[in-house]
Amino acid sequence: MRVRHRFAILSLIALLVVGLAGCRANPKPKLAPVKGRVVFQDQAVTAADIYFIPDASKGNEGSLASSVLQEDGSFTLTTHPLGDGVMPGAYKVMLSLGRRPEKELNKYRRVETTPLEFTVPAEGLTDLLIKLE
Repeated sequence: MRVRHRFAILSLIALLVVGLAGCRANPKPKLAPVKGRVVFQDQAVTAADIYFIPDASKGNEGSLASSVLQEDGSFTLTTHPLGDGVMPGAYKVMLSLGRRPEKELNKYRRVETTPLEFTVPAEGLTDLLIKLE
């Protein structure tokens, strides 16, 4: 009788361990590095933010990625809270350009009007040059 009781307890423990192993949190998605520069009239764009917004119309249900443009116009995208990089897929690119007076830049300020679109492959985009016109 004692052996049966011990076997039943050990079987229950084994089932619990196996069951809990399947309840782990989902692993972080693999992010692709995206780095580049933004220029306008051959000058670095500064004092601005860049946003890669997932293009759901092209099947990308990922997360928004963003970066502050540095003094040389360079950026490294980050997906919060996952880390540096973006989930592979299609994106529309929008810029917050602060108080820049150039009216020709207004189209980049809204996702509905931006002409900038990029598809990020699994290996990423590490030398992206975005020329605003």
